[in-house]
Amino acid sequence: MSLNLCQFIGHLCADPETRFMQDGTAVTNINIACSERWTDKKTGEKKEKTEWIRASSFGKQAEIIAQYFKKGSQIYISGQMQTRKYQANDGTDRYATDIRIREFQFLDKTDNSQQSKQPAQKQNNAPHNQQPAKKQNSQQFNDDIPF
Repeated sequence: MSLNLCQFIGHLCADPETRFMQDGTAVTNINIACSERWTDKKTGEKKEKTEWIRASSFGKQAEIIAQYFKKGSQIYISGQMQTRKYQANDGTDRYATDIRIREFQFLDKTDNSQQSKQPAQKQNNAPHNQQPAKKQNSQQFNDDIPF
């Protein structure tokens, strides 16, 4: 048995970037900043570490993300990690790892936005039944955008 499942909550580092494949299918790429904060027990100094997550979605899901999200939006994503190989301009092999989004949830705290009225999106071919984080739980994640 194997499992390839990643879950993240963070803020978009930039507006979503959407392009269309030859068959008209939308592809949206996003970058998410996931920050961890703590106080050093020895020095009392506040510390922070940020991981930068690249993620992509396809089809209707990609169109919804592109329409309703913007830089700074808080998001929950669940998906599969994928690594692809490509050649750089100098001919060397390079690798890029990103998350193929299967589910997402709007976590912005404003209830007046169209975003909060959108349900969690899940692609039909998702290999699991993992449920996204509930909106009311987002209150515990009071992260400031680290940029």
